[in-house]
Amino acid sequence: MNQPNIFLGLLMLVFAIISFDIFLCYTRYMIRYAYLDNFSESFSFAIGPLFYLYIYTSTKGKIRPSQLWHFLPFVLYSIYILLYIVQPTDFKYYAYTSTYFPGLDNKIVYPAFDPDPLLLRANMDALVVLQVLIYIVLSIIKVLRTFKAEKVSVFAKKYKNLSWLRNFTIGLLIILFVFIIVDMKYGSDIGDYLISSCFALLIYGTSINVIRSSDFFTDHLGTAFSGNKKYAKSSLSEEDKVEILRKLKDSMENEKYFKNNMASQSQISRKLLIPAHHISQVINEKLNQSFFEFIASYRIKEAEKILRDPDMNHLTVEEIAEEVGYISKSAFNKTFKKITGKTPSEYRTLC
Repeated sequence: MNQPNIFLGLLMLVFAIISFDIFLCYTRYMIRYAYLDNFSESFSFAIGPLFYLYIYTSTKGKIRPSQLWHFLPFVLYSIYILLYIVQPTDFKYYAYTSTYFPGLDNKIVYPAFDPDPLLLRANMDALVVLQVLIYIVLSIIKVLRTFKAEKVSVFAKKYKNLSWLRNFTIGLLIILFVFIIVDMKYGSDIGDYLISSCFALLIYGTSINVIRSSDFFTDHLGTAFSGNKKYAKSSLSEEDKVEILRKLKDSMENEKYFKNNMASQSQISRKLLIPAHHISQVINEKLNQSFFEFIASYRIKEAEKILRDPDMNHLTVEEIAEEVGYISKSAFNKTFKKITGKTPSEYRTLC
């Protein structure tokens, strides 16, 4: 699984965990399960890093293991919150009821020991706002630079993947503003249902985007159709198609992407921030090829160049196959002969 999907999936999971905590509180189920009170508190510090790393990996590629230091505040707070988690259930029951039902004649229950010696929990809202705001600003910078690199307006709808990253960033920024307003108006945990509602809307929007962009709902179901019928409802203009084809050819000719033996349509989709089904459509309509035929044409062309070069005579056919992106020598031989009409050995002999 690619890294952007991992970080996006974990972010949605964090939203769900926090929302479940809020659900327990507002439905009064927390009275039955008081030992779970505030079990999701530390996850608030995972929102910013997960969001930023999703944006980063979507625009820059894979992260290094050293970049996981972004999760250090989440890890440290998860350890710190244990001072509250291990408190007696009676104390957590009192903490819950005194917050959500302040009008009740609640019995005062004291903690076994100080659950917040550093006052981090007392100032948690401010800390979360500050952290998330920092990561949103960093993410906005990444998105703006990507738009600039692609030479398109930040308001353009030309590429759905880029537009999604922009809209997703705006969505989280709106949630942050809602959180600040709710905290200022209600204080404490009251009003969290509004935050949970925003999470639900963001999860819903993300699900819609995933469904729209999924190959399963586009290319997979479209294989029963062919030619123009398959792309009859495509939103791509001729200008879009020419630009996408230019980017594809540039990636192959200048960056030699075809040499990557793991090259796939989904990978180049993430690399170029172009929906996979748009790549498939452009290659099919403009070149009358499938994606794998498109990749193979560049691989075999590169192999021909190597086979004609006297300085490369020391390379075996298997080594040449690996050089141009093939894992299997037999697959290389089969494709080479299909395109050139000769085996690699025959081609080298004739040269």
